[in-house]
Amino acid sequence: MDASAAVWGVIGVVGGAIITGIVQLIVSKADYTQKIQETCIALITPLQNRIEELDTELKDWKNWAERLVKQVKKLGQEPVPFISSKKDS
Repeated sequence: MDASAAVWGVIGVVGGAIITGIVQLIVSKADYTQKIQETCIALITPLQNRIEELDTELKDWKNWAERLVKQVKKLGQEPVPFISSKKDS
């Protein structure tokens, strides 16, 4: 084996190692990205479900309050005004 063949052999091994390392980095980055995405979805989904439940409950309360106001007015009385407990910022 002459020197040039040995040099090309070493270059091939080093090049292969570099390419393998780069591919592994890309795959690892994709795996991390996917894991982060899955974790975010796992955290967001229950919160989104709870928001939907609260939204439905709020609609039910508003419907009940509207019917109660109509009932109070039908009896000739004036219902108390609604006062928001939301803090002004």
